[in-house]
Amino acid sequence: MNQQIILLTKEGLGIRCTARVLRILVTTLLKRIISITERIVQPPIAIGKSYEVDEMRTYIGKKKANYTG
Repeated sequence: MNQQIILLTKEGLGIRCTARVLRILVTTLLKRIISITERIVQPPIAIGKSYEVDEMRTYIGKKKANYTG
C-alpha cells in the first residue's frame, strides 16, 4: 500500500484522489504519508554544487484569504 501511495503522489494525484483510488479514508492516507515521510533520510548536501528546488505552497483555512485580487 505504501508503494502505491508513493507512486500516486509522484504522479501528482492529490490527497482525496489518492484515497479514492486506493479506497481508503483520507485520514488513513494522511497517517500513512506521515509514517512514510518519517523514514526519509536527508541526502548529503555538498558545498560547491548547484541544486534545483521546486516550490510548494499549502493552504490552511480558507483559500480566499490568500488572494489579494
